[in-house]
Amino acid sequence: MVVGDFNEITCSGEKEGGAPRPNYQMARFNNTINFCGLREVGFVGPRFTWLYQKRDGTQIRERLDRALATHDWFLLFPTAKLYHKSSSDLDHSPLLLSFIHKPRKVKQKNMFWFESMWVHEARCEQIVAEAWNEGLFSSSDFPVVCCLDECRKKLEGWNKSEFGHVGKKIALLQKQLEWLELQSSSPDVNRNLRDTRVELNCWLEKENEMWKQRSCLNWFQNGDRNTRFFHAKASARAQKNLIEGVFDENEIWREDGKEIERVFVDYYSELSTSSNPSNFEDIVNAIQPKVSEDMNASLIKEFQAKEVYRALKQMYPLKAPGPDGMPPLFFQHFWSLVGSTVTKTVLDFLNFGISPPKFNETYIVLIPKTKNPLRVTEFQPISLCNVIYKLASKTLVNRLKKILPAIISDSQSAFVNGRLITDNVLVAFETMHHINQRKGDSKGEMAIKLDMSKAYDRLEWTCLEKIMEKLGFHPSPNIASNFQEEIKSRFGAQVIKQHEKYLGLPSLVGRNKKNTFREIKEKLVKKLAGWKEKLLSKAGKEARIGSNPSYAWRSIMAAQDIVRRGSRWQVGNGSSIKIWSDKWLPTPPSHKVVSPPTVWPPEATVDSLIDADEGTWKREVVQSLFLPHEAEMIQGIALCSRLPEDRLVWAPTANGHFSVKSAYSLAVETCLGSTTWEVSDDSNFRKFWKYIWKLNVPHKVRHFTWRACKNILPTKDNLVRRKVLIDGGCDECKTELESSGHVFWTCPRAQEIWAMTNLIPLNQNFPF
Repeated sequence: MVVGDFNEITCSGEKEGGAPRPNYQMARFNNTINFCGLREVGFVGPRFTWLYQKRDGTQIRERLDRALATHDWFLLFPTAKLYHKSSSDLDHSPLLLSFIHKPRKVKQKNMFWFESMWVHEARCEQIVAEAWNEGLFSSSDFPVVCCLDECRKKLEGWNKSEFGHVGKKIALLQKQLEWLELQSSSPDVNRNLRDTRVELNCWLEKENEMWKQRSCLNWFQNGDRNTRFFHAKASARAQKNLIEGVFDENEIWREDGKEIERVFVDYYSELSTSSNPSNFEDIVNAIQPKVSEDMNASLIKEFQAKEVYRALKQMYPLKAPGPDGMPPLFFQHFWSLVGSTVTKTVLDFLNFGISPPKFNETYIVLIPKTKNPLRVTEFQPISLCNVIYKLASKTLVNRLKKILPAIISDSQSAFVNGRLITDNVLVAFETMHHINQRKGDSKGEMAIKLDMSKAYDRLEWTCLEKIMEKLGFHPSPNIASNFQEEIKSRFGAQVIKQHEKYLGLPSLVGRNKKNTFREIKEKLVKKLAGWKEKLLSKAGKEARIGSNPSYAWRSIMAAQDIVRRGSRWQVGNGSSIKIWSDKWLPTPPSHKVVSPPTVWPPEATVDSLIDADEGTWKREVVQSLFLPHEAEMIQGIALCSRLPEDRLVWAPTANGHFSVKSAYSLAVETCLGSTTWEVSDDSNFRKFWKYIWKLNVPHKVRHFTWRACKNILPTKDNLVRRKVLIDGGCDECKTELESSGHVFWTCPRAQEIWAMTNLIPLNQNFPF
C-alpha cells in the first residue's frame, strides 16, 4: 500500500484550470499503477487535494495526493477510507487514512438471500416442496405469502444445520486432504484421497458460484471459473456502495448516519412533490389519437398463464431479489412446484385487482453514478421488487410492447427495443456541426441543452425551467456578444464555451481532437485497470469490454466500406442497376452475378431483362445470359406491376432497414473474416470463424481456439521470431518447429491423441 503526493493525475477530470496535462504523462502513471496491480482507496471529502493561486486570481486545482493498494491489502482492510482534510495554510490537503470503520448503529434484521448454489442440492428441492405444501394448506387468503415464508424459514434452518458454511467446509476438506497425502499408500487411503478431492472440487465450485452471485456480473460467460476475481469484485462493490457522507443543500458536509438519511429524504421528498401545474389544454389538444379499438381490445383482454411464464423466462436468473429474498432463479428452477400458485396470484392481480399483502414492497437502493460520489444527485435510486410483483409488471409491459411502435415517434430512440439512445449522438453532432458552419448567416440558430433529471419521477415545465436556469445552454460561438447577453438575460442561463458532452460523448469536435476524445479513452483504459487486469483472463477481458458495447464515433470515410458491404439494390424498374457490377441478387454474401459476362456491354442495366409492358422478367433472355441456378433465382425476384424506381436496401436485416446493431455485427464479422491466408474463397473462412465463435463451449475455449488458428499463441516458433528463445524445436518429436499447427495437429504425439478420440480424420488439411 502506498499513500502520499504522487505529483501526477490519472485522467483529465482530476485537474481544473491551467493547461491540459499531456497524455503521455498520465499514461505512464496509469501504466505503472496497472503494472503493480494497484487500485485506488476510496476517498471522502473534496475531490482536489492541491491548490495553486495565480496572481491574476485564477486557480489551478488538481488531485495529486492519493492512496493505492493491492487486492490482498483490501482483503485485510476492506473498509479502509482516505479522508481529504481541509487546510488553511497548506497548498496540499492533509490526508487521513482510516483502517477501522466504525459501523453506524442502525438496527437491521438479517436479510434472507436465496443462494444459487443450493439448486444443485437434491435436499433443497425436497425442502422447497415440503415448505410450499405446508403454505398451501394454511388458512390464509393468500397462500403464496405463507408458501414463501415457509420456504425462507426452512431453507435458513437447512443452511445452518446441514448445508453449512462454504469456507469452513473447504478449509476442513483441505486439511483432510493434506493429512491423507502424508499417509502411506493403501487401497483405503487411495479411495479416501479420490473421494476427498471430488468433494473438495464440488465445494470449490459452490464457492465460485457464491462469489459470482455476489459480484453481480451479468456479462461473465458460462464455464468461467475465477473465484479470486469474483471475490475482489464483490469486495469492491461493497466499498463503492458504502456512503461515508454527502454534502447537503447548503454545501455542508454530513457524516452522521441520521444526517445523511435526512439529506436523502429531504431531496427525494422535494423531488417527488408535485407543484400542481395546470393549464395543459394546449398540450393535450395538440396530441392526435393513435390507439385504435383493436389495440384497446388486445390490451384489456383477460391475461393468460402463458404470458406469466413468458415474463419469468425473460428475467435474468440472478438479478438482485426484493424483500422476500427470492431471485428469479428460485421460481425458474422450481416452477413445477410453485408455478400454479404464483401464476394464480399474478393473474388475480392483473385480471381482478386482487393483490396479497406487501405485494409491491420494495427495497430502494442508491447506486453511485460516479466514483467517490459526494452529493445526492450523484446517486441513482433503483427499486428491488419482489419477483411476483415484477412478473405482473413485466406481463403488462409485454402486452404494451405490441402497440408501442404505433404510438412512439420515429425520433424517439431511448428505451425502445431495437433502438439505441446513442443513435442520437449522430443527430446531436450533425446539428452542432451545422450550426457551427453557419457563419455570417443572417438567420440565427442556437441549441439548448436540457437536463431531464426528473424524467423518471415527474415531468413538469417548472422543473425544466429551473434546470435551464442553472445549467444554461450552448449558443454558437458565431453569435455576437450583445446577442449572447440578451439571450442570457431572457433565459437566466450561462454561455458554455468549453466542449459540451451529450450522452457521454462530445457534441462538437474542434481542432484539438486529442483533448476532445481524451476522456473516452480514459474510461476504456480504466475498465481493465490494475487489479482487474491481473485477475481476468484474456477471454474475461474480451467479455468485459464487449459486455456493454456502445456506439462509437466513426468517421464518414471509415463507415463507407461497411455501408457498401451491407447495402444492395432492390429491383424496381431496373434502370439504375448494372447487371454485372452492382449487388442486386438476394443471395449473400456477394449479392453479385457470378455468371460469366457475355457479349452484352459491361454497363448494361437490369431493365433490359424486364418486359416493361407486362411487368415480368424476359424469361428467354434471362435463361440465355445466366447460369441455371442464377436464372432461376432472378426469375424468383418479385416485380411490382407499377415498376417503381430501384432503391438501396440494407441486406443484413429482414425488413431492409438500416440498424446500428446489424452494422456493428457486420463490422465485427468483417474484422474476424480478414486473415493473411491466401485463399480462393473468403466466404468459406468467414463461415469457419463464425463456427468457432458459436461453438457450445466455454468462452475461454473459443478464445483459445481463435488464437490457435491465428497462430498467436506463445509457441516456441513464435517466441523465436520475437527473439525470446533461441531454439524453436518441438520438445516431443525433436524434428519440426513448435508452431500452433504442429502442436495441435501434425506432431506425432498430437496425432496419437486425436486418434484415440476418433473425432477428426488424420488426413484433414488445415490452414495452419
